[in-house]
Amino acid sequence: MFKGGKGVAVFLGIMLALNFWAGLAACMVWLATALALRMSSLSSLAASASAPVWLYVFDAPSAVWLGVILAVLVWVRHHANIGRILKGKEPKIGKA
Repeated sequence: MFKGGKGVAVFLGIMLALNFWAGLAACMVWLATALALRMSSLSSLAASASAPVWLYVFDAPSAVWLGVILAVLVWVRHHANIGRILKGKEPKIGKA
């Protein structure tokens, strides 16, 4: 229903701008998680958590802290989704 996701899209765009390969890897984490578990919010949390690691792996150490700060913001903004995930009530991709 396009109610959310804009913040995560901006987050992934920033990661791509900071380091293309790290951003691409974070996007791939999102895609793999979405395909496997069918939850967009969980995919967003996984991608954001992995982004600082990818920034480090792809030799962008000066950007790692920015990645951590942005990932924390994503997690804070997803607090309601985290609660639904833990309760097993988070909607799956393709289901209303």
